[in-house]
Amino acid sequence: MKSLAISLIKKVWKLLKPLYNKEIKISKINRIVVILLGGIGDVLMCTAALRLLRKKFPNARIEVIAHSWSAQILNGNSFIDEIVFNPENSLEFVSLLKKRKYDLAVILEIFQENIYAYLAGIPYRIGYNIDGEDIFLNKSLKLGKETNYINYSLNVINLIKKSPYKESPSLDLYLSKSDIQFSEKLLKPFKGKVIIGINAGGGVNPWVKSPGKRWPAERYTQLIETLASKNRIFILFGDKNDSLISDKIKSLLNKAKVVDFSGKTSIKEAAAIIKKCKLFITNDSALMHVASAMNTPTISLFGPTNPKRLAPLNKNSTYIWQGNDINKISIKEIITAIKKNKAIK
Repeated sequence: MKSLAISLIKKVWKLLKPLYNKEIKISKINRIVVILLGGIGDVLMCTAALRLLRKKFPNARIEVIAHSWSAQILNGNSFIDEIVFNPENSLEFVSLLKKRKYDLAVILEIFQENIYAYLAGIPYRIGYNIDGEDIFLNKSLKLGKETNYINYSLNVINLIKKSPYKESPSLDLYLSKSDIQFSEKLLKPFKGKVIIGINAGGGVNPWVKSPGKRWPAERYTQLIETLASKNRIFILFGDKNDSLISDKIKSLLNKAKVVDFSGKTSIKEAAAIIKKCKLFITNDSALMHVASAMNTPTISLFGPTNPKRLAPLNKNSTYIWQGNDINKISIKEIITAIKKNKAIK
């Protein structure tokens, strides 16, 4: 029933769309809201767009609405003025938007938030058009079949016809002094070692559970044993949801030296440690994008998600994908990718 209603709304919108299409008057834009209600990785992928938005509107007030659990990745971001936590229900969301009197809404989300922005009376609304879900937007952009979401969000910002910029797709993640000191303290015992980061978890957040994004713990164990040498130390990353996976890897290891930091760091502290890694091997996850933001050489493993849309764009990053089943990825393929990457010798 719900899918039928959505389909009907899309058909009606297709007829009404020309009535809402209008150019954005730059001189009228003083307060901007960017709605980012995805996970940590999704929010991080939009930081290049936030940087571009600030270049276009250097004097405007820019606020971001995000979930409390994913907004932390934006702490310290100098391109925004305020982070606002996502209201608990639709009425509160519309009320918040009305109260703050935004001139422009940048909605890098699904169409539900488009409706909120429209009901709140925000005069200009731009955002994604994924499968025709650009309802009530004045300007939108279709998602190409092989368009990476980083470039997609940048292209959405460039719908605003003011000095189109060719912005770098690099991601912004700001580390505090305490984050850096934390990493230095933890890594001090491993001075002189080649540090290889392993993220065998991921695929879980308060809204989504995708165990199919995880390469098996047994394979990670075999990979670690294959890469092990006297001067290498392996660090296991992840949040508290990944502790069982890390425990399984540790129980299966014979000779390799591993340190388990899963569930023992904040996302920013993990980022500071990842920055010190010579190589980071990971499933498609928030930490994959964190590694990208830290410009750490990365090998990312994909299954049900499309790497052409989600993989890091850094030149020192490589992805491996054998279709929807991540189990099809072999250790041999990863070893070959590592050799080509040349991050470790």
